[in-house]
Amino acid sequence: MSSFNDLLKEQLKDPQFQAEWDALEPEYAIIQASIDAKKGDKE
Repeated sequence: MSSFNDLLKEQLKDPQFQAEWDALEPEYAIIQASIDAKKGDKE
């Protein structure tokens, strides 16, 4: 059984999948910034 990272690596070889994955990056960056800000409030 392969790990998520192995599966993702394989899927990213598909240009259409890669384009969709890249399109999500700004959304995930905002989510991560929000998480980091909340972590900073508790420290």
